[in-house]
Amino acid sequence: MLRRELKWLLARVTIPVFAALCFAFGLTADQLSIALAIPLALALVLVYRLDLTNAWVAFTVPWLAVLFFSTLDLSDFSRQVSPQTVAVIAAGLVIGLMLIPPTVPRPIGFEKRPVRKRAFRALFLVFIAFTAVNVALAGYVPLIQALTTGDSGYMDFGVKGLYGLYNAFSNAFGLTAFYFWRRDGDRAYRNAFLTVVCVFVLFVTRQNLVSLVIECFVVQNLCMRRSSRTVIALAAAAALTIFGVIGDIRIGTDIAEVAQIKESAAWLPSSVVWLYSYSYFNILNLDNTVATFVQPALDGTSLTQLLPSFVRPEGGVDDANLIEVAAFNVTSYASPIIRDFGAGGVVAVVALFALLTRRSLLATQRRSSFLATASYAVLYFCFAFSFFVNFWFYLPIIFQPVFLWMFSKALLRRPRQRTRPVPNIEHPPPAVR
Repeated sequence: MLRRELKWLLARVTIPVFAALCFAFGLTADQLSIALAIPLALALVLVYRLDLTNAWVAFTVPWLAVLFFSTLDLSDFSRQVSPQTVAVIAAGLVIGLMLIPPTVPRPIGFEKRPVRKRAFRALFLVFIAFTAVNVALAGYVPLIQALTTGDSGYMDFGVKGLYGLYNAFSNAFGLTAFYFWRRDGDRAYRNAFLTVVCVFVLFVTRQNLVSLVIECFVVQNLCMRRSSRTVIALAAAAALTIFGVIGDIRIGTDIAEVAQIKESAAWLPSSVVWLYSYSYFNILNLDNTVATFVQPALDGTSLTQLLPSFVRPEGGVDDANLIEVAAFNVTSYASPIIRDFGAGGVVAVVALFALLTRRSLLATQRRSSFLATASYAVLYFCFAFSFFVNFWFYLPIIFQPVFLWMFSKALLRRPRQRTRPVPNIEHPPPAVR
């Protein structure tokens, strides 16, 4: 325990100083990417032991891939990004390092309080009722419509203004069912969890499926035995291969043509090209945002995703000029914050959610807690997919902890307090001589 704390302290002192020196020497973006990747990779291995249940590890690994691919000249779109763009990425990673501690390697177990079965059944019926309302008002089920007509219509599915809250409720309920299924082994919880998964498949909500799987992975590995890194690596490789195949089918052409991969790199498999594309064009899009908004807009547009759609301002932001290639429109968590609040906003947002993540992690490590563990899993997902979009400001994700808090109040019985017997004042016990 003490050695881990000392290693973390050493990393928190040396890495920020090293990063500041790199920027002071005026290195190019490629040089900065390589120089910063080395100490961050060492911290991943030596301090955090590459523990994939740790939010900082999940935050850093994808961004190191982004920095690595930014140094490779594989595409005709390849160009140097600005050092300021690398600085934005590095600032977020360093702030996360400063605030999110290493994870305790042993399983933390589950909260022991029993569940009110009647309340759980009531929540399940609420989920079924909301699901039925969405289907009835839409008049179709996206997956069935896709199989019959070729168009799922999933973008227009759901009750406007409430579908985001429904997704947050469903995701939180699915995570709750998974938690108590793994704790108690009760088939009722398992069936509820599988029902949520099937509904997400029928509604073609890929984001909800991915978030639920990642959150359940965190709960499983935190509360029970850690999964083998070999198994995780093989699963990631299989998922990447499937993602590449599905991606090629979806765009109807070879991904290498869209990304304009050079002939010297034509031997790369499709899955690797997809990984490169979503990493490299990510940093190009971020670089365009940094170059365009030297002075932040300060209009709060990035916060509108926290509002239900029926009160959200129409129009939104036209960021077409910030996207390098239309097929790769990933903007990462940093782009909308840079547009609104500048680099200082990135530091503030990462610091805020790193503190919330730290609080949940320490609470669940100190005393097994359903609410703390499940909330940590949600925040973990936001960090893990920060390279893709800003889920911290996305209502269907970030509202899940509110529902989890409600579920913990409704489902878990309060522990019985032991009361001490009241002494009989009128007839005190005889004195002992």
